[in-house]
Amino acid sequence: MQAAWQRDLPGAAAAPQPPAGGPRRFHQMAFLGEYGHIVAGPMADGASWQGPNRWRQTPEAKAALGAKGIQSGGHPNIFPNCFLFQGQISLRVPRGPTKMELWNFSFVDKNASPEEREYEVHRFNHAIGPAGLLEQEDGENWTQSSAQTFGVRSRQQPAFLGMGIGAGEIIHDDLSPPRIEGATNEHAQLWLYKSWADWLSAGSWDELRRQTVPGDRL
Repeated sequence: MQAAWQRDLPGAAAAPQPPAGGPRRFHQMAFLGEYGHIVAGPMADGASWQGPNRWRQTPEAKAALGAKGIQSGGHPNIFPNCFLFQGQISLRVPRGPTKMELWNFSFVDKNASPEEREYEVHRFNHAIGPAGLLEQEDGENWTQSSAQTFGVRSRQQPAFLGMGIGAGEIIHDDLSPPRIEGATNEHAQLWLYKSWADWLSAGSWDELRRQTVPGDRL
């Protein structure tokens, strides 16, 4: 999404730096795309542009991604269920209203050194994957979030799912596709479910595209 947008620009202006006074990892950017696509997550500062991330320093990457895109450390989601995460592609495959399969595919740069390859394989196995700490921790949270909705009290208690709606100001400029900047947030989730509703209600592809063009706020 970012690279396709950048190719249509005759030039790119210098990007402003995130607000001072706090760690960059808490400064988030969410790039919103038509049809529900999104890239969202923390910024990647210069200290992380080493090893497997050294591609960020290449002129080709800077030209393709632009001033803001090259700073993004976020994770792309190709609507609705294809998730890209630091060298991995993950498909969320529904198997019913209460079941989900995750198919993970991991990739290592063919030009990586043996040490870098070993590091990447170790990271894949111990972070995101069937035996990964992050996968197990996230999976437990999502499993319990779903399971608790079947409880007697949960079914009697109204739930409000509108927190933060309308609070995300969408920035339109020549530095990137439409984006939202701020602290840790749920803009990616809000954009996904808004787009999901648009997919269900649109009567044609043209109508769907019009409905999923980012507006002024989310």
